[in-house]
Amino acid sequence: MNRTRHKTGTYKYYNHHFHTYSILILISLFLLPTLSKAAYLSGGGGKDKDKDKDPTFHVGGALRFNYRLMSWKDERYAKIDNAQGGEFLLDTFRFNIDGKYKGLKLSAEYRFYAGYNMLHDGYVEYDFNKNNRMQIGISQVPFNIQPYASHNWFFSISYYVGLEDNYDAGIKYMRNQGPWTFKVAFYKNSGGNYTGKSLASSRYSYDVVPDDGLSGMKSNNREVNQFDLKVAYTINHGDLGSTKLSFSGQYGQLYNDKLDEMGNHNAWALNMNGNYGRFNVQLGAIRMAQNPKTLPGIPNDRVVMGAYDFPYEVAAKGNIYAVGLAYKVPVNWGPVTSLNFYNDFSMYDKDKKSFYNTFHNITGCAISAGKVYTYIDFAHGKNDPWLGEFKGLGPGVKNAKWKLRFNINIGYYF
Repeated sequence: MNRTRHKTGTYKYYNHHFHTYSILILISLFLLPTLSKAAYLSGGGGKDKDKDKDPTFHVGGALRFNYRLMSWKDERYAKIDNAQGGEFLLDTFRFNIDGKYKGLKLSAEYRFYAGYNMLHDGYVEYDFNKNNRMQIGISQVPFNIQPYASHNWFFSISYYVGLEDNYDAGIKYMRNQGPWTFKVAFYKNSGGNYTGKSLASSRYSYDVVPDDGLSGMKSNNREVNQFDLKVAYTINHGDLGSTKLSFSGQYGQLYNDKLDEMGNHNAWALNMNGNYGRFNVQLGAIRMAQNPKTLPGIPNDRVVMGAYDFPYEVAAKGNIYAVGLAYKVPVNWGPVTSLNFYNDFSMYDKDKKSFYNTFHNITGCAISAGKVYTYIDFAHGKNDPWLGEFKGLGPGVKNAKWKLRFNINIGYYF
């Protein structure tokens, strides 16, 4: 979705530069021991007698391209896409920085898309020991199945409401204790807004964002002061595989800067992630409730959420159900080493009776070939904003039709 409008402002300028400078400062602090030591050795200070304690530093990244063909013609961009037999475009270029020194680790990822770019994540991690870790910075929120609650390139519906592969700014503690895993986090605010044309949606993760009407609805809310808890228990079935059961809880505030008042939001999830030989099975049920404070005339039965430089409406309350099945086949076809076939289904069952539910189903295959990874997806959706219904996650459209998007994403990871 690339429909954007230019908007600038003090908040965006400050937020973008604040995060950019923060990452540069963290990287500089992390590299300081390396630079100091290099200067010492180059000045004749002596031989390195303890290489195991040297800082390590690695820069990697990815270059991805995307082919899409849309079945619907009731939007101009889709009609053009369909008429010319689809489009083959740059998806993203990203670079990753990873470093390690004694018990400290640094991880950061920055992404560039056509017309906008953003920080994906960036944090410093301290390992107390092999079972206890802490991350400070912009890290993955401990909610839902991780790292992904889906197998395909499009994710599940939970991603588009900020409840899958979401990144916020704060502190997270993680503990492993036998079959148990505990994660608890406090996030002061979202991961921030970066460079693009929207007011506050130039970001990777979907968050409640302020918007001046580009979504069709004015909003002055943003996420602050969020607590997360995730508890998981793994059942080992021996040669048959394993089953991980998990519970996630989230509670945070929504700050309206026009009213100077706080609303709140919460979400709760039960998940199963099972690995049985070549099969992987994912099941999930999520309860989501957004309770924003709004100006007179602005409805509170929906919120504005944004990412990828574009905001849209999302129904404030409802349940998300998801089921995914994958089957991995090892092969030896030149560089191709495995095929992962999958079907991921998810839906948003909205509380408000006059709203229409969203359905999202992806059937496809992921192909591994060394450093090249390819998704081939047939995406079917109904009241799905990524499949032709811009207001699909909000009020939705009566008698919405199922729409199809054929998609191939090819990425080289280095």
